[in-house]
Amino acid sequence: NAESVGAMAWKELNSTPAWVNWDMIARGQDVFCRQAPLIAVVLFHVSLVGGFSAPLITRVLAQSGYLVGSGRAVVQRLADTGRLLVDSCARHGAMQPGREGWCSAVRVRALHARVRRRLL
Repeated sequence: NAESVGAMAWKELNSTPAWVNWDMIARGQDVFCRQAPLIAVVLFHVSLVGGFSAPLITRVLAQSGYLVGSGRAVVQRLADTGRLLVDSCARHGAMQPGREGWCSAVRVRALHARVRRRLL
């Protein structure tokens, strides 16, 4: 039933796999924070331009409405993506269940699930 599926999903979301290494994640967060300006340049001038021009990705973006609409809405969506990065990387432990990075990641996963469901 739907209740047990929801409970199973919630349990899965809140459990940390045995392979997770919080020390390695903290090291990655430190690298991200040190290199954030360069990462932003590459993201906005190379990765997004190339990725958003790929036919399969543009179809998904158009159908999801992610980068369609007013300039203000597009800027807000890009800011939301930046917020995920900040929430996930600004503090050690941010990706542990219930913390700010984890919450942002769960929101993004839910958004992507809705888009996949709509596209399939």
